[in-house]
Amino acid sequence: MPEFKAQAELLKKYRAKSEVTQSQLAKHLKLTTPQYISNMERGLCPIPLKHVKKLCKFLDANPKDFFNAFMLDEKRMWRKSGLHI
Repeated sequence: MPEFKAQAELLKKYRAKSEVTQSQLAKHLKLTTPQYISNMERGLCPIPLKHVKKLCKFLDANPKDFFNAFMLDEKRMWRKSGLHI
């Protein structure tokens, strides 16, 4: 199960809505490969906080949506570890 499911789904939604390819987004974020975007969209790795502002501006996304996604993923990981918040 992907660890960063909420972030992944949100990124996919906004990228599709903006009709931006993974390659275009990777280039805009100055990533060396679109594979990292693919990994984020599959929930294998988190969206780095340092990229959120630029990502939101490029995809015309609401930063609050990403904050909420981060919080959902954190809560899920805490519960998985046996700690309930």
